[in-house]
Amino acid sequence: MSPGTLIDGRYRIVAAIGEGGMGAVYLAEHAEVGRQVAIKVLNPEPSARASIARRFRAEACKAGSLGHPHLVEVFDAGALPDGRLFVVMEHLEGRNLAHELEEVLVFDAERACVLMRQVALALAAAHGAGIVHRALKPSSVMVATQPGGEVVKLLDFGLAAKLALGGESGEHSEAGAHSSPADYMAPEQATSVAATPALDVYAFGVMLYELLSGSLPFTARHAFELLNFKLLHAAPSIDARRPGLPPRLVRLIADCLSIDPATRPADGAALVPRLDAVLADLRRQAPLAVEDAAMLIAPARRRRGWPAVLAIGMVLAAGVAFVTWSPDAIEAEPTATPPASPPPAAVPATLEPQPVVAPPAAPAPVVAPPPEPAPSPRKSEASAKPSPRRPAQDPEVAAPTAAVSTDDEAHLTPRCQRIRTKASEARRAQRWSVLRDQSRHRECWASEVEARKLQTKAAMELADFSGCLAFGSELRDPEVQEWLKLCRIRSEE
Repeated sequence: MSPGTLIDGRYRIVAAIGEGGMGAVYLAEHAEVGRQVAIKVLNPEPSARASIARRFRAEACKAGSLGHPHLVEVFDAGALPDGRLFVVMEHLEGRNLAHELEEVLVFDAERACVLMRQVALALAAAHGAGIVHRALKPSSVMVATQPGGEVVKLLDFGLAAKLALGGESGEHSEAGAHSSPADYMAPEQATSVAATPALDVYAFGVMLYELLSGSLPFTARHAFELLNFKLLHAAPSIDARRPGLPPRLVRLIADCLSIDPATRPADGAALVPRLDAVLADLRRQAPLAVEDAAMLIAPARRRRGWPAVLAIGMVLAAGVAFVTWSPDAIEAEPTATPPASPPPAAVPATLEPQPVVAPPAAPAPVVAPPPEPAPSPRKSEASAKPSPRRPAQDPEVAAPTAAVSTDDEAHLTPRCQRIRTKASEARRAQRWSVLRDQSRHRECWASEVEARKLQTKAAMELADFSGCLAFGSELRDPEVQEWLKLCRIRSEE
């Protein structure tokens, strides 16, 4: 809808905020009051489903009217003349957790638990009112920045997650999100089960797992394949992907991801005290973690640097010894410290040591050399740098023809290393849309050629043949040339 469009005779569209698989979100203004609001307009397909329309009208408004600080406030709901449903909500300054995850990739454990504790409080309020979210995922969680810190607001109640099963892979459910709604669905949602809080608890566990590890516990090409896999296999432990987390946190995630709904925490209210215990563990560990980090910083560099420290210490010791045991200094000592000399005798005593006072400057050439041994360790460090230069990059992701840039060090930052790792995992798991989007962060690759090769591969696998030809048009890599041949043939069919 274009700016200026009037909805329900009261809300004037100001601008589009975002668009996802279920619909679009607009910034609007009340025509009379002037208050800014956010309006979510569902797409025609979900709007046409009677069950979704009924839940959307009832549950979205009911959850929004609970007055809970972690539930987005809903002011109004209705339908457009063409049948599309809309809901009017409070406008929040911030971004959803899917976008935050895209930027951060792996969260600090305490921050992840603080944010998810607020999600648990919101779920507790909804479950207490008899409302099940059904479609909990990172894009359903808004992280708003307020004077007191980050505040979570849960939205999108009344939307059915089973809608995702009607599509293909659904890997772009929301702008900026790389996951399918099925990634957060409980195994039993593949069947027509009654909605219970256990569905939301499972999704909660997946989200916490993803925030802490940067990856989902399960991946598959299609929603039904994924849910079937969840029914047959226990989720991998978070401890295998991020060691060192508190045992209570590892156990909480495992309980949330249990295949049997009866063994999961009962509802959102049951999650809160367990997260409180985890946060207490994390805060007790914090001082120890700081000390451990200080002890573990660059151990290899310290091992390479200790000979230089030893050499400098030896040179300094030699200089001190030279000054202390100089023959001139020994001769000066008796003349400088007579027990009781009349004033006339004190004059030669002060005059005679003058040539002796000068020699302390002589050891300067001996003390000065300490900088000379230092280049040796620095050379060893420089020669050792190429091996850890790109530690997070998988060999199969790197383009063979790409030259490593020595001028731009942006791709060596921790954030870029995580992005390359995520791209590598996506390629191995054949999640091509994830690979495509990660390779768009071109500053995180050693060269333009390397990033474009990945985008070409992803576009080919996603059947985006025009994009495949565009990305790979100037690349001379033999493997890319084979991909381009296939894309040309398929684009002409």
